[in-house]
Amino acid sequence: MSQSEPWTIFAHKKPQKGRIAYNPRIMRPPPLTGDTICMKLMSWNVNGRRALLKLEGFSALELTKRENFDVLCLQETKLQEKDVESIKHSLLEGYENSFWTCSVSKLGYSGTAIISQIKPLSVRYGLGISDQDSEGHLVTAECDTFYLLNAYVPKSGDGLRRLPYRITEWDQSLGNCMKELEKSKPVILTGDLNCAHGEIDIYDPIGNKRSAGFTNEERQSFGTNFISR
Repeated sequence: MSQSEPWTIFAHKKPQKGRIAYNPRIMRPPPLTGDTICMKLMSWNVNGRRALLKLEGFSALELTKRENFDVLCLQETKLQEKDVESIKHSLLEGYENSFWTCSVSKLGYSGTAIISQIKPLSVRYGLGISDQDSEGHLVTAECDTFYLLNAYVPKSGDGLRRLPYRITEWDQSLGNCMKELEKSKPVILTGDLNCAHGEIDIYDPIGNKRSAGFTNEERQSFGTNFISR
């Protein structure tokens, strides 16, 4: 275990035999051969512009050097629309296609982006539902053989004040959107879905029964609107 790779530690209040942490260094499938046609997609919740731009440590530039991805999906960029042009032109060389959506109803919140070497056929922002599309939660890119959705699913928030909105409106709308797109092409959903669906996905499941992202309502909605579909 490396101190720079904390994800190789399995931390759980009540660990069970046989559970181990996913270690991408040793558990990834072997690299594809050079003549295999493929596309490498990556997803990263950056939690603000500083992680994107910092010159040292784990930045977007460092990620590019290490992973050589074709498409990078970002969540929680927390940018305002006025900042996007300067950021996207200085961020990464060789990734000429980038598509950003920002929150206009709550500044400094949410924000998603798709950065790609490959030009998509089309791009759309949000779900196409006016009262759900002001916070920059979703970018969809149509590629030749699939749709790519990059989502930052709304949190239920302090006191679970947005829980009803999350489970009765947003999750259902996103699930319906994907099923509609799937009628013409396969769909890939990536991003920060803000839900620990199983007890293995959270350190203290008993103590977090009413915590945002792990309520029974959110877990049931996640199963109904995404996994089962």
